[in-house]
Amino acid sequence: MFYAVSALALAGGVAFKSHVGLIGFFQKEFVANGVFGREHGRSLQKAFDDRSEADYEDIPDFDEGQLETRMNEAARFLGAIEAYLTEFMESTENRR
Repeated sequence: MFYAVSALALAGGVAFKSHVGLIGFFQKEFVANGVFGREHGRSLQKAFDDRSEADYEDIPDFDEGQLETRMNEAARFLGAIEAYLTEFMESTENRR
């Protein structure tokens, strides 16, 4: 999910060194402006929170239902980003 948002940022000519900066960018530029729904912003934040827990907790506690939910959220998120970037690239090509 973070690489997908990085692709959005790069398409706009910006790059970020931190996940927090990237999430803030996505929330401000895409969620707040209605390009993507709030559910996409929440999914990205949850993914970051889960990643942080997995990285920094001694024994992360994820149950099967939670993992299935995150996988479904990620699939929807990535599909939305892919559709947006495809349209962006097509519109960029048409301007040439």
